[in-house]
Amino acid sequence: MYPLVYKYLVLHKKVSVPGVGNFLIDSVPAHIAGEQLLQPTVSHIQFKPETALADKNFYEFLAAEMHVEEIDAIKQFHEFAYELKGNIGYADGVQFPGIGTLRKQPSGSFLFEEESGFVDFYRPIKIAAATVEADAIVHKHTTTDTEPDFSNIELTPVDALEEPKKDYWWVYALALAAIGIAAIVYKMQ
Repeated sequence: MYPLVYKYLVLHKKVSVPGVGNFLIDSVPAHIAGEQLLQPTVSHIQFKPETALADKNFYEFLAAEMHVEEIDAIKQFHEFAYELKGNIGYADGVQFPGIGTLRKQPSGSFLFEEESGFVDFYRPIKIAAATVEADAIVHKHTTTDTEPDFSNIELTPVDALEEPKKDYWWVYALALAAIGIAAIVYKMQ
């Protein structure tokens, strides 16, 4: 059931577990950090120990993914939620693969620790510009009605600053073509 909960969370940005709470994906928009580094959008998973409401879309999703009737999917999910709630009370808590770890504190509240590296696909981009600084762009953009001129800014991924390696795939293609032609000529004799 864990992979289905994770899949629904990634697709719909929210999933509710009855008796436990809601998991949400919160995104921080891209921004300029430092003088010439563009930080990408970063997503984080949050847990809110609110009363989880029944989500008809989630149950339809479960039924379709599990290839069962919706009533059976609801029943299986509620059994999963009940077992999950009991397992959270153990010292190690419950590990949600791809999401994080949920533990119950002595006070009865839940403690959620996000799994590191969630949706960490993008790297910062270095902004290479001779005369434009990030602060000047923001200042000009906020104080005038005209759009700033970005024509002299070149965005380059940080990993792509190295010179690309030469690729000789065409040599292998020519060699295979020559072998193929030789085989055809040999077969025709």
